[in-house]
Amino acid sequence: MPGITARLPRLLGMVPSCVPVLEGFPPRPQTAHGKIGIMLVLSRKKDESIVINDDIIITVVEIRGDKVRLGIVAPKDVPVHREEVYQAIHGLTPVKSAEIAGA
Repeated sequence: MPGITARLPRLLGMVPSCVPVLEGFPPRPQTAHGKIGIMLVLSRKKDESIVINDDIIITVVEIRGDKVRLGIVAPKDVPVHREEVYQAIHGLTPVKSAEIAGA
């Protein structure tokens, strides 16, 4: 049985779209930029962080009601946008949460 490190690419949605969806698993959501993958969901509390690829850090700065403020530290050459801004920049049609969840 492979460890979590060996399974991370699959968990992070880095599996080619030609790989079939296994029965009993949720459908692979399509992201704003057209890539297909499985969403990794993590829980964090205020002042806790997530590290991506050794050079991107996402920190929960504040939680106020149903809004969460995130702080993002990333290299200058990595663009960071809210999804709706990314869609506007690239002329994409907005994707609704229900569509992503397969509802």
